[in-house]
Amino acid sequence: MILVLSKSKTRSMDFSLKVLEEESWNNYIKENAGKEWKVDCDLDSYIEMTDQLEPDELKNIEDFLLFQKEYQSLQKASEIFPALAFDLNGNPLMFAWANMEAVSLTIQKSLGTYYSRSRKRLWTKGETSGHFQEIRDIKFSKKPFYVIYIAKQIGAACHTGFYSCFFREIDAKMQMRDLHIRKVDSVS
Repeated sequence: MILVLSKSKTRSMDFSLKVLEEESWNNYIKENAGKEWKVDCDLDSYIEMTDQLEPDELKNIEDFLLFQKEYQSLQKASEIFPALAFDLNGNPLMFAWANMEAVSLTIQKSLGTYYSRSRKRLWTKGETSGHFQEIRDIKFSKKPFYVIYIAKQIGAACHTGFYSCFFREIDAKMQMRDLHIRKVDSVS
């Protein structure tokens, strides 16, 4: 599974998510050659920089409690969904998974909280590294359902030590290159 997040160049907090199988991804990227792409550290999430986006229903944090009841009536509360973190300037930080409990804890603590599929438990970004995400806003999309955390990133968002997991890009010639050559200094 490949996640493609389209992000407007002009309005930094507009997003649209596509989920593609690998075969579909190969065709999609060929059809969209020449666009700007940012690639995450695991090479399974891509951000497509566009001038326009398809309309997307985003809800702000103020609507969360009402939306949580609506969501739980449609799906199991323990189901996981995509969670994307962006910094205050609209730059992508990371992609992870969350569930409603993770989002509720994020709201309570104002710290980015996610669900680890490998550890089968909740985790707060920075709990071991000290590289926390202070959450300033949360946005939700209904179709497909995903959450976006708008965060002040303290230290590195990526487990590799880079500020962002999206430290690579694919250029117009379909060549991958690193955007950052220096890792973030340790948080003291």
